[in-house]
Amino acid sequence: MDLGLPSLPAMPGPEYRGPTPWSNWVIRPRLIAGAYPAGQDDGETDRILTTLLELGVTTFVCLQAEFSLHTSENLWRTGQEKLDFLHLPILDGNVTTDTAMSRLVDDCCLRLLRGERLYVHCWGGHGRTGTVIATMLGRLYHLPVATALRYTQAFHDTRRYPQGVRSPQTPVQIAQRFQYLAAIPWSLDPGQIVETHILCPPPLRPRLRSRSLLCATWHRLVP
Repeated sequence: MDLGLPSLPAMPGPEYRGPTPWSNWVIRPRLIAGAYPAGQDDGETDRILTTLLELGVTTFVCLQAEFSLHTSENLWRTGQEKLDFLHLPILDGNVTTDTAMSRLVDDCCLRLLRGERLYVHCWGGHGRTGTVIATMLGRLYHLPVATALRYTQAFHDTRRYPQGVRSPQTPVQIAQRFQYLAAIPWSLDPGQIVETHILCPPPLRPRLRSRSLLCATWHRLVP
């Protein structure tokens, strides 16, 4: 089945540099990875969010345990009909459970294949973000673990300010990717996500706590 995904480049070049200095494209024009989308003042934050929304971002995926849902009304007021926020809290430098990661990645991949545009972030956009990106690449493109990690790092390093760090960043994050991706039963064609809403058996349904915030909907995935 044709998933409508672009082919991965042999080596990501400057065209994968993201729309902000601390972001990068992963799958153009559908998937961006980066730092927390805010600046040092309201003006800079406005510019960052406006840039992302003008690119058609429909879902923000937040991986920060330090993130507060008590967000200013004005900050997220947009003219879009629908804007979603997925929140899976992970401690900085750490990992979540395999089950929670699977729930999140299933959701993200399904949204992407349905044509949504995602911005995945933690604080710096390196470690926690890298774990999600590597997992998504592995599932969507049937990549071996090492290849998914190499692509994640290569995309990350196209940023204007890659900061010379690894993505995923810590040994525990890298180790979990090897353990988790290696265990995925690749016998199931990833194209079946379009028909079954899952990428690998057994189906995992997230426990969601959601609330409406203006035109935005929050979904917190509970580990």
